[in-house]
Amino acid sequence: MFKESPVPAFSLALFAGALLPLAFAPFGFWPLGILALALLQWLWHHASPLRAWQLGFCFGLSFFGFGVSWVFISIHRYGNAPLPLAAFLTLAFVFILAQFIGWGGYLQRKFFSTSRPIITALTFASLWVFAELARSTVFGGFPWLLLGNSSIDSPLRHYAPLVGVYGLSYLFAFHSSLFASLGSGISSRKKHRERTIIIVLLAGSYLGALGLSHHSFTKSHGQPLSASLIQGNIKPMDKFLFADPINAVWQTYGRLSQNEWSQDLIVWPENAIPLPYDFASALIEAIKEKIQPKLHQAQSTVIIGIPKAINEKNEEHYNTLLTLGDKTEFYFKRQLVPFGEFLPLDRWLRGLVDFFDLPMSNFVSGPDIQPLIHIKHTRLAPFICYEMAYPELVRQSLGNAEMMITLSEDGWFGDSLGPHQHLEIARMRALETGLPIIRATTSGISAFIGSKGEVLSQSPQFTEAVLKGVLYPHTGKTPWTQLGLPFIISSCFLILLLAKLFLWKKDHWPYLRPLGR
Repeated sequence: MFKESPVPAFSLALFAGALLPLAFAPFGFWPLGILALALLQWLWHHASPLRAWQLGFCFGLSFFGFGVSWVFISIHRYGNAPLPLAAFLTLAFVFILAQFIGWGGYLQRKFFSTSRPIITALTFASLWVFAELARSTVFGGFPWLLLGNSSIDSPLRHYAPLVGVYGLSYLFAFHSSLFASLGSGISSRKKHRERTIIIVLLAGSYLGALGLSHHSFTKSHGQPLSASLIQGNIKPMDKFLFADPINAVWQTYGRLSQNEWSQDLIVWPENAIPLPYDFASALIEAIKEKIQPKLHQAQSTVIIGIPKAINEKNEEHYNTLLTLGDKTEFYFKRQLVPFGEFLPLDRWLRGLVDFFDLPMSNFVSGPDIQPLIHIKHTRLAPFICYEMAYPELVRQSLGNAEMMITLSEDGWFGDSLGPHQHLEIARMRALETGLPIIRATTSGISAFIGSKGEVLSQSPQFTEAVLKGVLYPHTGKTPWTQLGLPFIISSCFLILLLAKLFLWKKDHWPYLRPLGR
C-alpha cells in the first residue's frame, strides 16, 4: 500500500513523531516512546534509502515541533521577535534537528538493510545514538530530548549508572526495534528460534534492570548539608528594567532569605543579580554582613548567579556562580546557549531584530578546567543552566565531587514543556553519576534531587518560594562516570562494523566458497 501511495506512510511517521514527546516530562508515558520508535522502524523496514530519509525527516518534524515548541516562546515573548519571524526561526530550527533522524534512516537502509530482526535492532539503535551524538555536537550541540531521558521512570533507568543517557537511548531504541519485529510478523516467517531469542532478549534486559535496582555504586557519608533555595519569580526581562536593580533584588531575594541565614547554604538562582559583579559591591557587602555572625558557628555560605566582567572595559562577561562565605569562589559557565548568551555571526546579526540584542547576550565561555567549590566539608561540582544537558561535560567536571549544584533561569521557557524537560535532564545527571543535586531556579522548578534521580522535594512554578532541604554527600563512582562517552562511541561503532561484516559475508558467501576449496 505504501509503495503505491506514500501519503499513509508519511502521515503515520508524523503521528509517531508526535507520540514521542509524550514519553518525556511532564507527561512521562514512556511506553509511548517505545511505540513511536517501533512504528518508525516498521516504516523503515521495506523503504528505500531515500524514502527512509523522508520518513525519518517527517518523524523528526513532529517530534521536535512538539517537543521543543518552547523555543518559539523564548524567541517571540522574551526576544520580542515578530510572530512571523519567530515562527520562521522556530521552524528552521526544527527542520535542522529533523535532518539527523532522516539521515539515520538513510544510513540504515543504505548499508544495513536486512530481514534479520536482531541485526536490524542492533544497527537501528547504534545509528540512533550516533544521530543523537551528532545533534549534541554540531554547532555547539543541542542535547535536548535525548531518548534515554524518557526512560527516567521506566525499568530501564537502572542501567543509567552503567551506560549513561546515550546507553539508555541505545537500549530504548533496541527494544523498540525488537517490538516492531514481533508486531510486524517479521520473525514469524523465520524459525521459531528467532522469535524465542527476541523474547529472551527483552525479558532478560528487564530482569537485569530489576537486579540493578537493588545496587548502588555510590554511598552517602559524612555530615548532611542543609540548604535553602530562594526562588524570586522575577520575570526574565523585568530584572533588566528596574530603575534601581540593587534595591529591587534585595527587596525580593533579601526578604525571602531573611530567615535562612543559619542554613549551611543559601542559593540564589542564575543571574539573580543582573548587574556585573564590580557594580554590585554594595549588595554583596550587605549579604556578607548578614551571614558574618554565622560564619564561625554555622559556616553559612550564599551562592549567587551574577555576571562578571572579564576585563576593565566591561564589554564581555562570564555567566558566573559566586560563593560568599568564609571565602569567595567563582565558577564561570563554559557551555553557552547560542543566540541567548552569545550571538554567532555577531558582526552580521546584531542589531537586525530585538531577539539578537537580548540583555547579557555577550557572554564568554569560561575556562575548560575549573576547581570544585567547597561548602563546609562538602565538595560540589557547579553547573549553570544549559550545561546540565551535556552528559560528557558533567562527567568530565566531577573529579572527586560529592554533590552537584546547578543554577538556572527557566523563565525564558514560559509556561511550557521546557522547565519540566530541564528538570528531567537534571534527574538523569544524578542517576548517571550517583550524586545528589541542588537545583535553584528563578521561577521554578527548583528541586532537591537524590542520588538515584528521584525528586526529594520541588517548588511550584511561577511563585515566590523558599525550598528547604537536606542532602548527604556521596562518595564513589559509577561505571558511567569512569568510562563515559568513549565507551558508548566505540561500542556502537564496533556493533555497526561487525553487522556490516556479517551482512557482507552473507551476501558474498556463494562467491567466496570456491576460493576456500
